[in-house]
Amino acid sequence: MKISIQQYPFQDRGLHSLKNETWKSLPGYDGEYEISSLGGVKSLRRWRSCGKNSGYYTKEFIRKQHFKASKNKFKNDCTYRVFVSLKKNGKPLTTSTARLVYYAFVSEFDLEDRNTVISYKDDNGRNLSYKNLELLTRSDNSKKALALKRSSPKWLTLKRNVRQLTMEGKLIAEYSSIKEAAEAIGSSGAAISACLNGKIFHHHQYRWQAVGKNQTEPPREKKDGEIFNKYLWKKIGKPKINKASPLPVLNLSLSSMPGEKWKIIKTAESYYISNYGRLN
Repeated sequence: MKISIQQYPFQDRGLHSLKNETWKSLPGYDGEYEISSLGGVKSLRRWRSCGKNSGYYTKEFIRKQHFKASKNKFKNDCTYRVFVSLKKNGKPLTTSTARLVYYAFVSEFDLEDRNTVISYKDDNGRNLSYKNLELLTRSDNSKKALALKRSSPKWLTLKRNVRQLTMEGKLIAEYSSIKEAAEAIGSSGAAISACLNGKIFHHHQYRWQAVGKNQTEPPREKKDGEIFNKYLWKKIGKPKINKASPLPVLNLSLSSMPGEKWKIIKTAESYYISNYGRLN
């Protein structure tokens, strides 16, 4: 039976306390918010100034929270992270609710330390009960994901046999691993891996393929004007644009755009940059 996400305590916006729920002042927020042992976040009643000798008291309410779902290809399910938007020193701040719950109800730690992550004992990122949370280093969290078969060892990816091709699809060389290919062209393996996964179109002016995939058929070249960087478009928030005539930074066409001029980068002579900000 599928569980409705509406059953999770952090989505209950009633001011009543739930069973076994306790509240504490949220440290570092000047008494403006409280957080619960189950992940609820409350804005407290406080005075808000509207000018000289005027203002009003705000109402107490439970803040709406948001969650991000990420597809896990190994388990064919989703992982979740819950976020809440607050104001700190007058500036908006979006942070992980689980980190705040752990800090308030389990143990204080450096909230700014990105090397520490909050993990979930039941592997459910929507269960924000302090009893379900544990503090791990990124390394230990990666080991946990491997143990749960939610990821694969990095060395398996690096050992993938890869083929180096020209932009037209002509074979240049084959390598026994991504690492070997990266060393051969004086680059890192991350961009080559991104090519193999279809996230980017080319790297170092070469196309890259995993051995065993389309070996007899070179990558299909898209028509000029149709090469759209969907990966980068998602990363910058999916702005509303015309995909048939994308922004220069999203245009992967090898042909120059109208009015586009190119110059070699003196500090990296294997690259060219255009007056539109594109690299080749």
